[in-house]
Amino acid sequence: MRFKQFRSVAAMLALVCALLAGVTPAGVLAQATTTEAIVVTSEEAVADFPNGVTFSLTAASDELIVAAELFFRPASMETLRLGTVEVVPGTQVSLSYEADFRGGRMPPGVDLVYFWRLEDAAGEIVETAERVVLWADDRFAWEPLVGNRVTVYAYNGDPAFNQAILDAAERTTDLLSADYSAEMNQPIRLWAYSSGDDFVGALAPNSESWIAGAAYPQLGLIISVLPPGNLAEVGRIVPHEVSHQVLHQATENPFNGPPVWLDEGLAVIAQENGAENFPALVQAAAANGVLEPIPVLNSQFPYDAEGALLGYAQSESIVNFIAATYGDDAIARLIAVFRDGVSYDEAVEMTLGVTIDELDGQWRQSIEATGGAGGGLTGGDQPFGSTGRTGLDEVLA
Repeated sequence: MRFKQFRSVAAMLALVCALLAGVTPAGVLAQATTTEAIVVTSEEAVADFPNGVTFSLTAASDELIVAAELFFRPASMETLRLGTVEVVPGTQVSLSYEADFRGGRMPPGVDLVYFWRLEDAAGEIVETAERVVLWADDRFAWEPLVGNRVTVYAYNGDPAFNQAILDAAERTTDLLSADYSAEMNQPIRLWAYSSGDDFVGALAPNSESWIAGAAYPQLGLIISVLPPGNLAEVGRIVPHEVSHQVLHQATENPFNGPPVWLDEGLAVIAQENGAENFPALVQAAAANGVLEPIPVLNSQFPYDAEGALLGYAQSESIVNFIAATYGDDAIARLIAVFRDGVSYDEAVEMTLGVTIDELDGQWRQSIEATGGAGGGLTGGDQPFGSTGRTGLDEVLA
């Protein structure tokens, strides 16, 4: 460690000075050799879903150990979280820190990387090697199925169905990584719950009851409801969710990501089914004067089921309009410009040569030109999830 190296250099300088002065180096040598580094004698991390993870450590030193900190992060992220531990100074210490993940602070299904930093009374600082603990929903006996870029976790006991999930995910990843020009450096984990009742326990409190999936692109994580044998849901949900992951990797930057209407529009288009009624839904909303302006869909969808569904339908319509009006490569150009972290308004103007309000007007005119009152919400139309973006994650679908 840097601090440890500094102390060794200081001891060497002291030794050289003593020799030059004709002083016996015995006292200096004693200082350099009798102070031993902090020794970690045990280390553990225990996950307890849904409460959190308890990190524990025991250590010993010839000097009093006076301070300790725990650092941890999701494996796919660089930002560390700090846990400060109260230490009773001693030459032997037993420490623990409880990371509280209740209230949806950390979605299940991710590896957490962690390490400790300890300091003794002499100022010696020691950091432990990084370790990994899996934070997962341990209510179920998960079985992994590993692909090239995606790993599917399920507990349904149906290998053929799980292979269908993996095939759909890998197929979509291969297709969209080329379309979106994404390098796909981060693997994807997909955790498949067999029922909505099981899935609810993995969501944050007060989540909408109609949510069928959640995507966390920064974590490379998807959790969703995929009832065994329901291949239609696989074709509806898996490509949609994977699209979010691929788009994130194609546009990742520290400043700004794509607007929700682009993210969700591309995801709906990636679906193999489940969006057949969306054009009619947009027509009906236009006839009733309830279409949301494009800028409103930049960052948020309505929370009610019907409003959210219209948000998905509008997003698909907007993306299709851009491709039809400005060329198929217009979408690729939009994706590319978002890699630079520009604003939503800047991206549209740079790519299409119009303001976002002008784009909204053109899109609305195209809907009016097609005519038809369309239909309303039907029993088969289901939204995926909340489109709210909350720092670490995006609960999408």
